[in-house]
Amino acid sequence: ALEGLGFASCWKKRPRASSQDGCCVAWRAAMFELVASTHLEYADTYDEKTGVHRKDRIALMVLLRARVSGDKICFVSTHLARNPENPNLDRLRARQMGQLVRALSTFIIEQRAYNASVVLTGDLNSQSFSRLRGIAMTATLLREDTFTHPVMFDCCDVPTGATSVTSARNMRIDAILYQTRRLELIDATDLNDENTSCGDEVPIPNGNHPSDHIPVTAIFRVRSRLQRGHKTACEWYLRLAGRNCSIPLNLDQLR
Repeated sequence: ALEGLGFASCWKKRPRASSQDGCCVAWRAAMFELVASTHLEYADTYDEKTGVHRKDRIALMVLLRARVSGDKICFVSTHLARNPENPNLDRLRARQMGQLVRALSTFIIEQRAYNASVVLTGDLNSQSFSRLRGIAMTATLLREDTFTHPVMFDCCDVPTGATSVTSARNMRIDAILYQTRRLELIDATDLNDENTSCGDEVPIPNGNHPSDHIPVTAIFRVRSRLQRGHKTACEWYLRLAGRNCSIPLNLDQLR
């Protein structure tokens, strides 16, 4: 079906044997070409008696190259542990996010795609994306042997309203996270629009929305080298002036 619409795609099934779902990344074949792809099966728990990791969720990473400009983008699709209304599970979700960051960093190094923009999207099943990212980033930085991808520091989520409005919950759990230094957000889904809103009194799934999640979309523009340099210069000035600076700079950027 996707090929008939002009899309190429990668899909990977989740490790749970009884489930047939997974993660997918699709792109317009006329605009992008596939450079490489990989996936990660999250290790949630470890059974010391059997020596087996329990795995249930997955992440799919795809590196694409724009056919016209040659710009590279790494697109990540994932689905974290369920029950977002239970904050105690944020520790498990943060652990999964930490595994994802390490796998993403390794993937970028292997492909030598240091200048690729990163977009991370999916059902994060968390009511606080910043808290989830903060816990994962802290745990990752404590590992001295780990290269941490800059997306963990330079990360912003596309603003939307609630994406799961069911009889059990009304909250925002689906996200698109992107690098602000490399990507500029142009437009995003307006979940209050009559074409996307499911209405406060009509939980989903329903006749208009067959899924229990409302789709989220965003349009980005890749920043030019000049724009990236300007943003780096602003961060350098803030750090030099002793003011708040959210993005760490590497040696080349400081020069």
